Amino acid sequence: MYWYTQLAVVRVRHVYVSDSRLKESVTLVQISDFHNNVLALRRPLLKKLKAMAPDAVVFTGDCINRHTTDPGAFEALALAFEGVPRFYVSGNHEVENRVVDMARLCRKCHIIDLAGKTASVKGVTLYGESFAGRQFQDIGGGYAVLLVHNPYQFIKAPRDYDVVLSGHTHGGQVRLPWLGQIIDHGPTLFPKYSKGWYQVGKSKLYIDSGAGQHLYFRLWNPVQVTVVHLTGEV
Repeated sequence: MYWYTQLAVVRVRHVYVSDSRLKESVTLVQISDFHNNVLALRRPLLKKLKAMAPDAVVFTGDCINRHTTDPGAFEALALAFEGVPRFYVSGNHEVENRVVDMARLCRKCHIIDLAGKTASVKGVTLYGESFAGRQFQDIGGGYAVLLVHNPYQFIKAPRDYDVVLSGHTHGGQVRLPWLGQIIDHGPTLFPKYSKGWYQVGKSKLYIDSGAGQHLYFRLWNPVQVTVVHLTGEV
């Protein structure tokens, strides 16, 4: 039963960033590493998220698994946000999947693939990088938020974004109380970057621990989505 709740009961985590340059508040729902989670109890989750009236939904990669043939669980999740702008950047599982046409799936679900592009949401500029893809060198004026799947893609070549939203690590998948993540993809024991907020240069880097799992096992690390509140109140 505990194992099931770790994978099916999706928690909602709220995080807050304040900056006087923001003229109005912006609410982003970040969904990372969903992995076409067929166990996820979507109805109560979506009820909570839609009630918050987000300004945009951002999918930061691994929406499906590398072996997914029917992305129905992800499709149902994405379509539930009707009328809300939706943006996506690829993760390693989309790159490795040879069956699902992600471009077609994005069109069907009214999702904009933001790889190498920008979009404006209430004065905040969103930038997108595909998995191991194009790196933005020039960042325009205004408040800048980068969407990227693998946080190390940014950490190894940081630029001056205000906020970076990422995933990929699953928060370690298995965590120990007080010690945190045991091992990462490296593999590195007790890695520095695991889940939550980190300061990298001038940027606030956020790593989401994910809403799914390609291997159905988690311990002390339940699936989650994050609601990012950007506000001008300091």
